[in-house]
Amino acid sequence: MTAAPACWRVNLPLPLPDVFKATLTATLSPAQAGVTVSFFVANQLVGTAVTDATGTATLQAGLNPLQILAGSYTAHATVGATMLQATNSLTPCLPPV
Repeated sequence: MTAAPACWRVNLPLPLPDVFKATLTATLSPAQAGVTVSFFVANQLVGTAVTDATGTATLQAGLNPLQILAGSYTAHATVGATMLQATNSLTPCLPPV
């Protein structure tokens, strides 16, 4: 499994507590549909997504100010009896709004 680099943006208008938003993506190889992927930022579960036919799971996550300081996110999935994990960066988008 691989995780794509992600960036966060200010979520306007400011809905609390999810002041920031990010698109988190993980891809299984070989591709497998229907696998649940859990996404974590700062060791906190921010949501889950299910892989599509290409093996890709995408989550639109709402993040709080402490989570954007983490600098990375991790995706976890279990395929059969195998636990998979991938980590990548979580940085500000340019521009961040």
